Amino acid sequence: MRTTTKNQKSLGILSSILIGLGVVLFSWIIFSPDSRKTQSIPSVLADEPDYYAKKATMGEYNSDGNLEYRLKSDSVRHYESKLVTELLKPQITILDSNQTPWSIRAETGLMRSLSRDTNIESKDDQLVFKENVVVSNESPPIDAFLLRTEILFLYPHSRYIESDSNILIETKQYRITAANMNSHLNTRWIDLGSSQEQRVIIQDITHGLE
Repeated sequence: MRTTTKNQKSLGILSSILIGLGVVLFSWIIFSPDSRKTQSIPSVLADEPDYYAKKATMGEYNSDGNLEYRLKSDSVRHYESKLVTELLKPQITILDSNQTPWSIRAETGLMRSLSRDTNIESKDDQLVFKENVVVSNESPPIDAFLLRTEILFLYPHSRYIESDSNILIETKQYRITAANMNSHLNTRWIDLGSSQEQRVIIQDITHGLE
């Protein structure tokens, strides 16, 4: 016959209490709401970026380890909820398929990751350049290219640019104005558009020099 002492009874009661407290504590941890998550963001911080940087330089490399592009900006302000990064005085250097460097600079800009916000896969990043946008290359003088506009969209992975604002293009031979454009930097193919206010005009600037 098994006998039970007072000490054994006390230990049994204590163990039951500890087990009960453990179950309660575990349940509270698992099922209770995280007070940190339920706290609202103070109104004074509502418009503040998730992170920011000054005099930033960002580079992206492809799967072969080659540089896709290098982006510099005086200021970078990222908003995760909007999937938008604001840029101040951005300048990007990007290489085409012939390894010719192209430069795009502007007063302000935005970077958006379209692959996270839409179903677009071929244009998974979009950079928007605004105000005094200048596109240029570093080819030999005979192939020099300069484009000016007020807004430009760049898809760096496909080397595709487009603008729905009036543009001015200057080369060694021509001065071209148009209402809009789109182009592939790799092929240097360019499609120019007209509007009622702005027709496509191509001037041969070498004719007057002869």
